[in-house]
Amino acid sequence: MNGTPIPDDVLVAHLDGEAVLLHMDSKRYFRLNETGQRIWQHLEHGLDRDAIVSALVEEYDVDPATAAAALDGLIEELERHALVERPDQGAADSD
Repeated sequence: MNGTPIPDDVLVAHLDGEAVLLHMDSKRYFRLNETGQRIWQHLEHGLDRDAIVSALVEEYDVDPATAAAALDGLIEELERHALVERPDQGAADSD
């Protein structure tokens, strides 16, 4: 898989300038700001890290290092709360 998989037990509501995530197992809500929402939308479309960084550079007029740091920080936070999974987790399970 190219992007970071979103587990089936995570729901999202896209609102004006933000997104609200609900982890169904834990019943915890998480709010994403506008940038986080755009990253999430790119994840939903299956974009890989490089494609998301490129999109952020274009959309927010930031340098690639800043975009990559924002993306990596958010992905780490989402992984901590089981809102996304690393692509290699699924591959290891299917071997």
